[in-house]
Order: sequence, then structure tokens, then C-alpha cells
Amino acid sequence: MRKIFKCFQINIIRNFSDNMGVIFSVIIMPLVVVAAFYATNLPNATEKIAVIGGSETFTHYLDKNQISYDKLKALPEKQDIYMRNYSGVIKKQNGKVTVISYKGSQYRRELQLITKQKYSSNEEKNNSEKFPNAFYLSMSILLIQAVLNMRLFVNDRINDTSKRLRVIGIKNSQYLSSHLLFNWAALFIPFGLANVICNRLFFGSSMIEDLKVILISFIVTGLFSALAVLICTLVKDNGSAIMVGNIVACFTVLLSGMFGNFHNTILKAISQCMPQKISFNWVNEIFHHGDIVGGNFLLIIIMFTVSMLLAVGFYNRSNQYSS
Repeated sequence: MRKIFKCFQINIIRNFSDNMGVIFSVIIMPLVVVAAFYATNLPNATEKIAVIGGSETFTHYLDKNQISYDKLKALPEKQDIYMRNYSGVIKKQNGKVTVISYKGSQYRRELQLITKQKYSSNEEKNNSEKFPNAFYLSMSILLIQAVLNMRLFVNDRINDTSKRLRVIGIKNSQYLSSHLLFNWAALFIPFGLANVICNRLFFGSSMIEDLKVILISFIVTGLFSALAVLICTLVKDNGSAIMVGNIVACFTVLLSGMFGNFHNTILKAISQCMPQKISFNWVNEIFHHGDIVGGNFLLIIIMFTVSMLLAVGFYNRSNQYSS
């Protein structure tokens, strides 16, 4: 353990010699968190909807509550759906009301409140509904930054630093663990503090909720740190390791459904396997039911453990082939 922390301290010193890396970690990541909370806290929770049919009384209700809408004669074209011009449809014809949501079940419930004229744009959502969504958006930067933090590991591999460390008795597992700890700390400190501060400023959270946010940030940043270690261990081409890692990070964000739910059954199943969606489902469970160790918590721990075991295994094998 002493050797792991010694490597961890060296990694911190080396990281602070890279000013651009420090700027990105300390400034850019909190800015993304602030933007996510701001977007979630906008007063008008509904986006533009398509309205087919409906009386003047209903359209007056929409105008009164500042709900953005377009009056259409038929369902939106596929192009409008793909471009996310509409987040849902309310169809009132022949005394029958049909609600179509393009943003999932939660948004469908909001549309149903609109049809019953029980929705108000000034209605405040509680913290248990707002924070998970804001946290979900802020996770868009986590895996990208986690991979960027691994540039020290990639540089060490180029310079054969790990081989020199093995000479003085540091094992591969200890070496990778030191990079995991460094990455974990570099993610958790700015990301966790930004989420706690924003949760207090935007949603007026309590001390208990702040402690939950710290715990959530600690667990989630640990998962993404382990995934970054695994990705950069698997990619043996040093020149493209960071690039491939960021491509993987971007695709996991898109496939998680962070910017809109999928209607295809296969894509829905894939989105549930993405680390961002797994983390969101766990956070959502905590804030709605208060069950910290329930939901996807065990899955997150398993993913963390498997990622590190695989990383150590692949790293040991690659070193055997090169020696």
C-alpha cells in the first residue's frame, strides 16, 4: 500500500506540471456541471410539443402556462422527430385524446398532466426529481476527462517507466492502482464539489442530501476511473490510446440515451448497459426511494472490480510479451 501511495503522489506532482490538464480538470468540468444544473432548473420543463386538434380553450391554457407548441394537422414527420423539433404530441380528435412522448415515460406523465390541464410551468419539482437529471447530464464529461487523465499512463508506457519501477519492486497491480487512485481523486474532487455546490444553490438541498451527493460522486467517479484504466490498458497503440478512449466515451454518452430516449427495442436494451445510464438509474433510485445499496449499486461495484481485474490481467500479459 505504501508503494501505491508513493506512485500516487508522484502522479499528482507530474500532473500539476501540465497546466492545460489542470485547467481542464479544475475549470471545464465544474462548468459542465453548472450548465447541466442550469438546464435542468429552467422554469419551463416542457419543450416544444405538437398539438393536433383541440379547442380554443385548450390552446389558451397552453399559452397561459407558456408551453411551447405548434398546431399540426397530422403527426410530425420523421425528420422532425430525428431532429428533436418536438418532444411529444398531444392529439385531440373525435373526443379521443392520444399522448405520444419522444422523451420517455416521465415526460409522458407531464404530457398527460397537460391534457388534463393540471400542469403549470411555475410548478416546482422537488429535489428528488431534479438532481438525478442534472447529475445525468453532468456525467457527459466524466469518462472523457477520465481518459484524458490517463495520458500520464500512456507517457509512462512510451518511456518504459513501469519497467524501471518493476526493478525497484513495484508490481504491475500496484502501478495500475496508483493510476486509479490518481484518476479517482482528479475526478472526484472537482466533480463532487461542483455537484454539491450546485445542488445547494439551484435546488436548496439539505445537509443529508449533500452527503448523498458526495457519496454518489465518489462511487460514480470511481467507476469511470476504473473504466478509463481498462480502456487505456486494452489499447496498446500509445499514439491513439487517448483518441480511442475519447471515441468510446462519446459513443457511450450517445448510446446511453442522455440526449433523448430510443424507440428501437435493441437500442433501448443497449442504452441500459451504458455506464452513464447504469449510474443514473442508481442515483434515481436513491433520490426517489432512499435505497443507497439497492438498484444498480451492486452492478456498479461489480463493473468496477471486473474492470480493474481485467486491466491488471491485460497489462501483465502485455508486459510478458514485451519482455
